[in-house]
Amino acid sequence: MKRLFCTIMMAAAALVMKAQNVTDLVISEVMVDNHDSVTDDFGRHPAWIELLNSSWGSVNIGGCFWTDDISDLTKSPILRGDSRTRIGPRQVTLFYEGGEGVSGAFYLNFTLKPGSTLYLVSSNGRTVIDSIRIPGNLPAGKSVSRYSTDARGMVFDREEISDPSPMAMNGAGLGKSGAESIRERDPHGWVLTITCVTVVFAALLLLFFIYSLLGRFFTGGISPKREKAQTEDMTPEVAAAIAMALHLHLGEEIHDSESFVLTMKQSASAWNDRSLTIRKKPLK
Repeated sequence: MKRLFCTIMMAAAALVMKAQNVTDLVISEVMVDNHDSVTDDFGRHPAWIELLNSSWGSVNIGGCFWTDDISDLTKSPILRGDSRTRIGPRQVTLFYEGGEGVSGAFYLNFTLKPGSTLYLVSSNGRTVIDSIRIPGNLPAGKSVSRYSTDARGMVFDREEISDPSPMAMNGAGLGKSGAESIRERDPHGWVLTITCVTVVFAALLLLFFIYSLLGRFFTGGISPKREKAQTEDMTPEVAAAIAMALHLHLGEEIHDSESFVLTMKQSASAWNDRSLTIRKKPLK
Protein backbone atom coordinates (compact mmCIF):
# COMPACT_ATOMS: atom_id res chain seq x y z
CA MET A 1 0.00 0.00 0.00
CA LYS A 2 2.84 2.35 0.87
CA ARG A 3 4.57 1.57 -2.43
CA LEU A 4 1.38 2.35 -4.38
CA PHE A 5 0.99 5.64 -2.51
CA CYS A 6 4.57 6.62 -3.30
CA THR A 7 4.09 5.78 -6.95
CA ILE A 8 0.97 7.95 -7.16
CA MET A 9 2.74 10.85 -5.45
CA MET A 10 5.72 10.60 -7.81
CA ALA A 11 3.42 10.56 -10.84
CA ALA A 12 1.53 13.59 -9.53
CA ALA A 13 4.79 15.43 -8.93
CA ALA A 14 5.95 14.61 -12.44
CA LEU A 15 2.73 15.99 -13.88
CA VAL A 16 3.09 19.18 -11.87
CA MET A 17 6.67 19.62 -13.01
CA LYS A 18 5.63 19.03 -16.62
CA ALA A 19 2.77 21.53 -16.30
CA GLN A 20 5.20 24.14 -14.94
CA ASN A 21 8.05 23.69 -17.41
CA VAL A 22 9.64 27.13 -17.82
CA THR A 23 11.49 25.99 -20.95
CA ASP A 24 8.22 26.53 -22.84
CA LEU A 25 8.44 30.30 -22.27
CA VAL A 26 9.19 32.45 -25.32
CA ILE A 27 10.10 36.15 -25.53
CA SER A 28 7.59 36.94 -28.27
CA GLU A 29 7.83 40.75 -28.56
CA VAL A 30 9.86 43.72 -27.27
CA MET A 31 9.15 47.45 -27.65
CA VAL A 32 11.70 50.04 -26.55
CA ASP A 33 10.24 53.42 -27.59
CA ASN A 34 6.61 53.29 -26.45
CA HIS A 35 4.47 56.38 -26.93
CA ASP A 36 0.89 55.13 -27.09
CA SER A 37 0.79 51.33 -27.51
CA VAL A 38 0.24 50.29 -23.89
CA THR A 39 -0.05 51.88 -20.45
CA ASP A 40 1.17 50.37 -17.21
CA ASP A 41 -0.48 50.50 -13.76
CA PHE A 42 0.99 53.94 -13.10
CA GLY A 43 -0.34 55.55 -16.28
CA ARG A 44 3.07 55.62 -17.93
CA HIS A 45 4.13 54.40 -21.40
CA PRO A 46 7.29 52.45 -20.58
CA ALA A 47 9.22 50.00 -22.73
CA TRP A 48 7.80 46.51 -22.41
CA ILE A 49 8.47 42.83 -23.01
CA GLU A 50 5.85 40.29 -24.02
CA LEU A 51 6.36 36.76 -22.66
CA LEU A 52 4.45 33.81 -24.15
CA ASN A 53 3.71 30.43 -22.61
CA SER A 54 3.77 28.15 -25.68
CA SER A 55 2.78 25.00 -23.76
CA TRP A 56 -0.63 23.50 -22.96
CA GLY A 57 -0.01 23.75 -19.21
CA SER A 58 0.28 26.65 -16.77
CA VAL A 59 3.77 27.95 -16.00
CA ASN A 60 4.78 29.91 -12.89
CA ILE A 61 7.59 32.32 -13.70
CA GLY A 62 8.04 33.51 -10.12
CA GLY A 63 11.70 33.27 -9.14
CA CYS A 64 13.07 33.61 -12.69
CA PHE A 65 15.31 36.51 -13.81
CA TRP A 66 15.64 39.12 -16.56
CA THR A 67 18.98 40.48 -17.67
CA ASP A 68 20.70 42.22 -20.55
CA ASP A 69 24.16 41.27 -19.29
CA ILE A 70 25.33 37.68 -19.89
CA SER A 71 27.83 38.04 -17.07
CA ASP A 72 25.07 38.92 -14.58
CA LEU A 73 22.24 36.44 -15.10
CA THR A 74 20.37 37.40 -11.90
CA LYS A 75 20.23 41.12 -12.63
CA SER A 76 16.45 41.63 -12.34
CA PRO A 77 14.55 38.96 -10.36
CA ILE A 78 10.86 38.21 -10.87
CA LEU A 79 9.33 38.31 -7.41
CA ARG A 80 7.62 35.23 -6.01
CA GLY A 81 4.25 35.17 -4.29
CA ASP A 82 2.30 37.08 -6.94
CA SER A 83 -0.56 34.99 -8.38
CA ARG A 84 -0.26 36.85 -11.69
CA THR A 85 3.11 35.24 -12.35
CA ARG A 86 1.29 32.04 -13.27
CA ILE A 87 0.79 32.16 -17.06
CA GLY A 88 -1.97 30.02 -18.53
CA PRO A 89 -1.54 27.76 -21.57
CA ARG A 90 -0.91 29.68 -24.80
CA GLN A 91 -1.26 32.96 -22.89
CA VAL A 92 0.98 36.04 -22.76
CA THR A 93 1.94 38.57 -20.10
CA LEU A 94 3.82 41.87 -20.17
CA PHE A 95 6.87 43.08 -18.24
CA TYR A 96 7.66 46.77 -18.09
CA GLU A 97 10.82 48.80 -17.86
CA GLY A 98 11.09 50.10 -14.32
CA GLY A 99 11.51 53.70 -13.36
CA GLU A 100 12.26 55.77 -10.30
CA GLY A 101 10.15 54.49 -7.42
CA VAL A 102 8.53 51.82 -9.61
CA SER A 103 8.95 48.18 -8.70
CA GLY A 104 7.05 44.92 -8.61
CA ALA A 105 6.95 41.43 -10.04
CA PHE A 106 6.38 42.74 -13.56
CA TYR A 107 8.97 45.54 -13.61
CA LEU A 108 12.62 45.38 -14.64
CA ASN A 109 15.33 47.24 -12.74
CA PHE A 110 17.25 48.13 -15.91
CA THR A 111 16.60 50.03 -19.13
CA LEU A 112 15.86 48.38 -22.45
CA LYS A 113 18.21 49.70 -25.14
CA PRO A 114 18.34 49.14 -28.92
CA GLY A 115 21.25 46.89 -29.90
CA SER A 116 21.25 44.96 -26.61
CA THR A 117 20.31 41.34 -26.05
CA LEU A 118 17.60 40.42 -23.57
CA TYR A 119 17.79 37.15 -21.62
CA LEU A 120 15.19 35.21 -19.61
CA VAL A 121 16.95 33.08 -16.99
CA SER A 122 15.58 30.13 -15.00
CA SER A 123 15.12 30.29 -11.24
CA ASN A 124 18.44 28.51 -10.73
CA GLY A 125 20.20 31.67 -11.94
CA ARG A 126 22.28 29.76 -14.51
CA THR A 127 20.07 28.40 -17.29
CA VAL A 128 19.06 30.78 -20.08
CA ILE A 129 15.50 29.92 -21.11
CA ASP A 130 15.23 32.29 -24.07
CA SER A 131 16.85 35.39 -25.52
CA ILE A 132 16.16 38.01 -28.16
CA ARG A 133 18.32 40.73 -29.68
CA ILE A 134 16.79 44.19 -29.89
CA PRO A 135 17.73 45.67 -33.30
CA GLY A 136 19.85 48.79 -33.14
CA ASN A 137 17.75 50.40 -35.89
CA LEU A 138 14.41 49.75 -34.18
CA PRO A 139 12.22 52.76 -35.07
CA ALA A 140 10.15 54.60 -32.51
CA GLY A 141 6.66 53.18 -32.18
CA LYS A 142 7.76 49.80 -33.59
CA SER A 143 8.53 46.51 -31.89
CA VAL A 144 10.59 43.45 -32.68
CA SER A 145 8.22 40.46 -32.85
CA ARG A 146 8.88 36.77 -33.04
CA TYR A 147 6.63 34.67 -35.26
CA SER A 148 5.99 30.97 -35.57
CA THR A 149 5.98 29.10 -38.87
CA ASP A 150 4.56 26.02 -37.16
CA ALA A 151 1.27 26.68 -35.37
CA ARG A 152 1.17 23.20 -33.81
CA GLY A 153 4.74 22.95 -32.61
CA MET A 154 5.00 26.68 -31.79
CA VAL A 155 8.48 26.92 -33.27
CA PHE A 156 9.41 30.62 -33.26
CA ASP A 157 12.13 30.96 -35.85
CA ARG A 158 11.40 34.34 -37.48
CA GLU A 159 11.87 37.86 -36.12
CA GLU A 160 10.49 41.02 -37.70
CA ILE A 161 10.18 44.70 -36.96
CA SER A 162 6.44 45.34 -36.96
CA ASP A 163 3.62 47.31 -35.41
CA PRO A 164 3.23 46.49 -31.72
CA SER A 165 0.57 43.97 -30.66
CA PRO A 166 0.82 43.69 -26.86
CA MET A 167 -1.13 40.97 -25.03
CA ALA A 168 -1.91 39.15 -28.28
CA MET A 169 -0.21 36.16 -29.83
CA ASN A 170 1.67 37.17 -32.95
CA GLY A 171 -0.35 35.52 -35.70
CA ALA A 172 1.41 36.46 -38.91
CA GLY A 173 3.26 33.17 -38.98
CA LEU A 174 0.57 30.97 -37.49
CA GLY A 175 -1.24 30.35 -40.76
CA LYS A 176 -4.88 30.82 -41.60
CA SER A 177 -7.60 28.89 -39.88
CA GLY A 178 -9.83 26.49 -41.76
CA ALA A 179 -12.78 28.88 -41.59
CA GLU A 180 -10.71 31.72 -43.05
CA SER A 181 -9.48 29.53 -45.92
CA ILE A 182 -13.03 28.40 -46.75
CA ARG A 183 -14.26 32.00 -46.62
CA GLU A 184 -11.63 33.03 -49.18
CA ARG A 185 -12.39 30.15 -51.58
CA ASP A 186 -16.17 30.38 -51.19
CA PRO A 187 -17.09 33.97 -50.26
CA HIS A 188 -20.85 33.50 -50.82
CA GLY A 189 -21.09 30.06 -49.23
CA TRP A 190 -22.61 28.29 -52.24
CA VAL A 191 -20.12 25.43 -52.31
CA LEU A 192 -20.47 24.84 -48.58
CA THR A 193 -24.28 24.91 -48.81
CA ILE A 194 -24.43 22.47 -51.71
CA THR A 195 -21.96 20.15 -50.03
CA CYS A 196 -23.90 20.12 -46.76
CA VAL A 197 -27.26 19.54 -48.49
CA THR A 198 -25.78 16.71 -50.60
CA VAL A 199 -24.31 14.99 -47.57
CA VAL A 200 -27.60 15.26 -45.65
CA PHE A 201 -29.72 13.87 -48.49
CA ALA A 202 -27.24 11.07 -49.16
CA ALA A 203 -27.34 10.10 -45.48
CA LEU A 204 -31.16 10.16 -45.45
CA LEU A 205 -31.34 8.04 -48.61
CA LEU A 206 -28.93 5.50 -47.15
CA LEU A 207 -30.96 5.31 -43.93
CA PHE A 208 -34.17 4.82 -45.97
CA PHE A 209 -32.76 1.79 -47.78
CA ILE A 210 -31.33 0.30 -44.59
CA TYR A 211 -34.60 0.60 -42.65
CA SER A 212 -36.63 -0.65 -45.62
CA LEU A 213 -34.54 -3.81 -45.88
CA LEU A 214 -34.67 -4.36 -42.12
CA GLY A 215 -38.45 -3.95 -42.14
CA ARG A 216 -38.94 -6.45 -44.95
CA PHE A 217 -36.62 -8.92 -43.26
CA PHE A 218 -38.34 -8.82 -39.87
CA THR A 219 -41.85 -8.96 -41.37
CA GLY A 220 -41.05 -12.00 -43.48
CA GLY A 221 -40.86 -10.19 -46.80
CA ILE A 222 -37.31 -11.44 -47.23
CA SER A 223 -36.53 -15.06 -46.34
CA PRO A 224 -33.47 -17.16 -46.99
CA LYS A 225 -33.59 -19.11 -50.22
CA ARG A 226 -34.24 -22.80 -49.86
CA GLU A 227 -33.52 -25.47 -52.38
CA LYS A 228 -36.68 -26.81 -53.89
CA ALA A 229 -37.12 -30.51 -54.22
CA GLN A 230 -36.56 -31.66 -57.74
CA THR A 231 -40.00 -33.21 -58.20
CA GLU A 232 -40.94 -31.53 -61.44
CA ASP A 233 -39.43 -34.32 -63.55
CA MET A 234 -40.99 -37.17 -61.52
CA THR A 235 -44.27 -38.49 -63.00
CA PRO A 236 -46.77 -40.53 -60.99
CA GLU A 237 -45.71 -43.70 -62.86
CA VAL A 238 -42.07 -43.20 -61.88
CA ALA A 239 -42.97 -42.60 -58.24
CA ALA A 240 -45.18 -45.73 -58.17
CA ALA A 241 -42.44 -47.84 -59.76
CA ILE A 242 -39.89 -46.70 -57.18
CA ALA A 243 -42.30 -47.40 -54.35
CA MET A 244 -43.04 -50.90 -55.67
CA ALA A 245 -39.34 -51.62 -56.14
CA LEU A 246 -38.61 -50.64 -52.56
CA HIS A 247 -41.53 -52.77 -51.34
CA LEU A 248 -40.30 -55.85 -53.19
CA HIS A 249 -36.74 -55.26 -52.10
CA LEU A 250 -37.59 -54.87 -48.44
CA GLY A 251 -39.95 -57.88 -48.63
CA GLU A 252 -37.03 -60.08 -49.83
CA GLU A 253 -38.91 -61.04 -52.92
CA ILE A 254 -36.04 -59.79 -55.05
CA HIS A 255 -32.55 -60.94 -54.19
CA ASP A 256 -29.68 -58.81 -55.41
CA SER A 257 -26.19 -60.15 -55.58
CA GLU A 258 -24.83 -56.80 -54.60
CA SER A 259 -26.06 -55.11 -51.45
CA PHE A 260 -25.49 -51.66 -52.88
CA VAL A 261 -27.30 -52.25 -56.21
CA LEU A 262 -31.05 -52.16 -56.52
CA THR A 263 -32.20 -54.44 -59.36
CA MET A 264 -35.55 -53.75 -60.93
CA LYS A 265 -37.01 -56.59 -63.06
CA GLN A 266 -40.10 -56.39 -65.11
CA SER A 267 -42.84 -58.70 -63.89
CA ALA A 268 -46.48 -59.25 -64.56
CA SER A 269 -47.94 -56.57 -62.48
CA ALA A 270 -51.02 -54.51 -62.70
CA TRP A 271 -48.80 -51.46 -62.71
CA ASN A 272 -47.40 -52.25 -66.18
CA ASP A 273 -50.42 -54.05 -67.66
CA ARG A 274 -51.51 -51.72 -70.39
CA SER A 275 -54.63 -53.75 -71.14
CA LEU A 276 -56.13 -52.40 -67.99
CA THR A 277 -55.67 -48.89 -69.22
CA ILE A 278 -57.59 -49.51 -72.43
CA ARG A 279 -61.12 -48.29 -72.15
CA LYS A 280 -63.61 -50.98 -73.20
CA LYS A 281 -66.13 -50.18 -75.82
CA PRO A 282 -69.71 -50.24 -74.58
CA LEU A 283 -71.91 -53.17 -75.74
CA LYS A 284 -74.56 -52.41 -78.27
